[in-house]
Amino acid sequence: MLGACLISFQVESSYPTTSNYKSFVEQHYAGSVKEFETQINSTIRYPAMSRHRCEIGEAIVEIKIADSKVKQITFNNRLPKLLEEQITQTIMSTNGQWKPSASGEVLEMSFGFQLGFEILIGGDFKVQAIPLSGSTSCEATEEIEASVKKWMAKKKYQKALANCEKLLSRYPRNKEYLLWYDKLQAELN
Repeated sequence: MLGACLISFQVESSYPTTSNYKSFVEQHYAGSVKEFETQINSTIRYPAMSRHRCEIGEAIVEIKIADSKVKQITFNNRLPKLLEEQITQTIMSTNGQWKPSASGEVLEMSFGFQLGFEILIGGDFKVQAIPLSGSTSCEATEEIEASVKKWMAKKKYQKALANCEKLLSRYPRNKEYLLWYDKLQAELN
């Protein structure tokens, strides 16, 4: 079991060769990349109820900006409602801090947030949670994987699907979990 009683986050950005995060922020945010990350750091919170429920996950988010404001936020994967609400509030806190587009075009950026006790190793943008001592215990990824396999073997597909969804909220790009999900959906339909 891993601890998940987390209330503090630090934002860092990594710049893989395919990333456009840094250049996008430099071109379109009124401040620097560091100032953007400071804004996110000062706003993001891990909701107490999410901590209590051991809700964690990586959110892959697309934002559309027009007239210096965030006009649309799209979650490319589902997370528990409280986490999505917190990420939405955090992104909306940047309103008014985007440079207006010279041509009036809508600007688009995609990035990810990692909320909870595990650290996102790759990607354009990561939020690292800092565990506190005396934290609640939550299921480790390996335990959830074992549950999915157990319920699949017993043909209890609904129970397997619920656990598979937990895994996908943590790791939405994991090909094995996506295959399990598709197989379970097919079995249930």
